[in-house]
Amino acid sequence: MVTSFNTIFIPATPRPCGSLQKQKTFLPLPNVSNSRQFLINYFPNLSTIRMSEFAAHVVTFLWSVPDSTLHILERIPMHSTSLLKDMFLKITLNLELSTITIVLALKYMYRLRTSLNASTLDPNHLTELFVSCVLLATKYHLDVNIRNSEWSGKVGITAKDLSGMERWLLRQLGYDLGISYEDFMTWINWLSCSWNQPSTDGRDHNIYLEKLRMFNLQITSQHLHRAA
Repeated sequence: MVTSFNTIFIPATPRPCGSLQKQKTFLPLPNVSNSRQFLINYFPNLSTIRMSEFAAHVVTFLWSVPDSTLHILERIPMHSTSLLKDMFLKITLNLELSTITIVLALKYMYRLRTSLNASTLDPNHLTELFVSCVLLATKYHLDVNIRNSEWSGKVGITAKDLSGMERWLLRQLGYDLGISYEDFMTWINWLSCSWNQPSTDGRDHNIYLEKLRMFNLQITSQHLHRAA
């Protein structure tokens, strides 16, 4: 059965990596705030900043592996460009995303990757694709009424381009945004197996926050210039 995430029943304790068979105790997830407590079971020391950096690693991995190995579950190397991590963090903080929204957006990124041939992949548009997946996850699973124009200034993408990317992504996903319970749990288990791997980039998160401040000043300056 495919449902909105808000009506999915989730296990009380995490399952071991690769095992989806013996868990029989379930707890309802009535709202987004409870989802964070659930995710902490799978992602220790969870924070929005760390999840955004993890998302950059996951997307880099998906866009770098060949088609022949894409469906083979393996641990994700914690390696991505500093630019991609910076952009993902700016998006996450500017939009005040919940960690569950990022997890669901990554699932859409995976579905998108499996629909594309490796020869057609363009790593230069990963940020835009991530924003589009976040937009769909927020609208569909969290049932939030969002105007693309409201997000435009926060992510540095015009409302027209954002709407165009949203339509393209929907077509690529076959307009199927539902995530079954089994599919969701498989996804959570796969991600959690790589959560505690050491990153190849040991920068202080304060650097991210300072870059975010500069990014916000740049966006504000651009809007003032257009208004003038």
